[in-house]
Order: sequence, then C-alpha cells, then structure tokens
Amino acid sequence: RFGLNIFYSDPRLDYGNNGSGDAILTNIVANNLDGHTLWFPNDNLFELDICDAYQRHEKSGSAVSILTIGMAARQTIRNYGLVLSDPIHRVTKLVEKPKDEATLMEALNAKSTADLDRIVDVSTGGYFLNNDILREVLSKPWVQNGRADRSKGFDMAKSLIAGLLREDYTVSNIPIDSWGDFGTTYFLLETFPRALEGGFPSIQWILKSRGHYHDDEKNVWIHPDTLKRVYPDGLTLEERMKKGAVKIGPNVFLGRGAYIEDDCSIRYSDIEKQVTVCNGASIDHAYVMPYCVIGGFATLV
Repeated sequence: RFGLNIFYSDPRLDYGNNGSGDAILTNIVANNLDGHTLWFPNDNLFELDICDAYQRHEKSGSAVSILTIGMAARQTIRNYGLVLSDPIHRVTKLVEKPKDEATLMEALNAKSTADLDRIVDVSTGGYFLNNDILREVLSKPWVQNGRADRSKGFDMAKSLIAGLLREDYTVSNIPIDSWGDFGTTYFLLETFPRALEGGFPSIQWILKSRGHYHDDEKNVWIHPDTLKRVYPDGLTLEERMKKGAVKIGPNVFLGRGAYIEDDCSIRYSDIEKQVTVCNGASIDHAYVMPYCVIGGFATLV
C-alpha cells in the first residue's frame, strides 16, 4: 500500500525482551532484516522527508542515525534524551533524560542557567539502522552480556548506542521537521493542538484528500458526514455554526458521526467519531475518545 515493507514488533517477542535495544536486535534477527530500516515508536508522531533522511543516513555510513528535533535544553530534564554532535552531525555523546539542571549544565558545558534556554537536539526515539552492521555486533561480548543482564536492561540509547559510540562505530544525528509525543496525557494534549494548527503538514494533506471540511482561519477540521448531518431543527452542523448556535474553534477536529447540540463551545480539542456533546457543554484542550457522551452543561478543560 505504501511502497514499503512494514513490520511490527511481535508481542510474543516483546515479552522476553530486556529493554528497547534488546527488542530492536531481536526483531532484526526474527524478521531476517538486512540493509537499512527505519524504526518508530508507536506512541509518537513524526514529520520528515523519509527519502532525504534515508539518503543522509546511507551516505554517512552510520550504524545508527538518530532522528532528532530541536527544543530548549531545559525541556529535556527528566523527559528526553539529549544528543550532542559535531559540525557534520556525527553523534559524540548521549545524555538520557538529564535528571536536573546541574546534570544538564555539565553535559552542555553551560556557564549559567540562562544557557539552558538555548535550542538543542533531542532524540525522538526514531532511528535509521544499518542492520548489517548491527548483525556484526550481536556476537560482541558487551552486547551479549548487556542483553543477558536483567538487573540493568539493554536500552537503545543508554546501552546499544552508547556501546556503539565506545567502540567507534559511526552514529549520526538527522534533524526532522516536526515531532510529537503521545506517551503521556500531558504530551498528548500538547501535541494534537500543534497538529491541528499545521505543525504536521502531512496530517492536513491526508484530511484534505479525504474530503474533510477545513476552516483556514480557525483551523477547524470536520468530517464531511458530521458537517452535513441534519439535526431535528432541519439545519446541518455547518448551518448551525454559521448561525452561531454552536461555537467550534480554534484548533478543533470533529470525527465522523460527532453530534454537537446547541450552545456548545469547543476549543483546542480533538473530538473523535460518534461522540455526542449535549446542550451547553464547554470543551477546551481536551481529547474525547470515540463513542463518549459529554453531558449537558458539562465542562472539560
């Protein structure tokens, strides 16, 4: 369908894996992968030119290329892995989720806390891998011992990539256009409004290709069936919006079959399919899963 061979990590294999690095090596062997592959965590959202990124990875001769995004250094504390690179994007050091400002300042050789507001490269958890090189390291004692040590685990960043750097394998840093994390409720609620306001152009392209209504001014996306559905008063949602009976936007997605009653206000929210929002309800910065009912005059913030 996509011109790609897509594999998913088998849950039966996941059960026995000793960390993310171990899981990747297990899947390379189990799926008999050679050449190059692109690996994504399933709770993240990526925007990148895959062909361009792949060419950069292949040209670099890297064992691993880390997909990175820029953000203020301070945001990495207890959240994200810091990726330090030389001028030609070869990774020199990884600092996995700095625990505090002092750790981060030491990693960055920062002179003051003001330096922590500068933009740094952060690992997204997405990787291009040279499977042939990684097959070579499977027999290395540091890999075998690390995978077998259940007391520590064999993580992708802290174990496998850190080991590759110690052994002088090339690891590259490939910046991408945009990235969002769905791994926690906080990050989910931060990511999808960015998607609705245009932070991930591919999503907007997909929605437009599927015929979703789009209000350019308010960044409102509505499934065509939801927009044209006729209510008991004989008006469609589109007509009721124009009349002011409901207030939708900014940055809102309404999925297929969503039913929005009078005097509702919905802002910065993702309302999935077959959701009913009853009279007078107010929804702001919320994600509403399919088939939910939001009661009359309820407030979700």
